[in-house]
Amino acid sequence: MSIRFKLRLDMPTGFKKNEQYPELPAILNYLIPYDKQEFTSPEEFHKQVLSGTMDYLEKQEIPVGGDPKLREGLDIEELKERFQTPDGGWDYIIFTPATNEPGRCVFGGLERVS
Repeated sequence: MSIRFKLRLDMPTGFKKNEQYPELPAILNYLIPYDKQEFTSPEEFHKQVLSGTMDYLEKQEIPVGGDPKLREGLDIEELKERFQTPDGGWDYIIFTPATNEPGRCVFGGLERVS
């Protein structure tokens, strides 16, 4: 089994440009090159991609925005039920913690591929 990373198709405008939370567009820009790439496991994706997010923000000199939780880094969560999307679906979500009502900002997901 392998997994494929997929960015959200319905990416909110605030993830693309956001002066109050500059981390959101910066994280999105960091993730774009990995869209639709395959990895051997969620652990490999975390090691190769997610673990570099905070270093990227520092190197790009992204200012700290209005939500300090966005600086906690990206994480992976396995879903109990597959989340259906127009281009297939996700078995895991990729998100950063946030102080918003859902408590996180979802950038995309990982889909199991055979």
